[in-house]
Amino acid sequence: MSASLPAFLPARRVRAAVYLLLPFALLFVFCYVAPIGYAVYQSFFEIHRSGLGFGAPSTVFSGLANYTRALGDPDFRSSLVRVALIGAVQVPLMLGLALLLALLLDAKAAPFKRFFRLAYFLPYALPGVTAGLMWSFLYGQGISPIPSCPGQWATSSLGPGRVTTWSSSTPTSKPSPKSCMRRQR
Repeated sequence: MSASLPAFLPARRVRAAVYLLLPFALLFVFCYVAPIGYAVYQSFFEIHRSGLGFGAPSTVFSGLANYTRALGDPDFRSSLVRVALIGAVQVPLMLGLALLLALLLDAKAAPFKRFFRLAYFLPYALPGVTAGLMWSFLYGQGISPIPSCPGQWATSSLGPGRVTTWSSSTPTSKPSPKSCMRRQR
């Protein structure tokens, strides 16, 4: 054990934690911190173009001029006020209502408990059910608004005229309109 580690943390556990956190830390730095840092760095520069845009642009250090110009714009300042108002009103309201509804769902004697559970579940379930119904209507041989496409997708390498389970394979379960425009051979 190392002298700097507390007695209850063996070095092996600390190494394991570092190894497990390393992928997250690398992705966080390269995908989140580095782009923000690069954007802040670029905000201190201006691009100047001359010659109706035909010449090569030149990058010039502008310091805080971009920030003073943005903060001097009344529309930008009013947008900051609107965002602050939304944050001050909507976020506490949303969190308060979410907490209230979660406590109502968890309570043993809450009125309309089954209704609220269904009301929470429906927005997540309906889009999938609707998409499934729409694709089944589009694939249906007798009811499809595009009569030539379902026949193309239904037949495959099993032989001419043999219907396969095309809807169960991932690449063909939601074909693009472009694949519908191919000519039959």
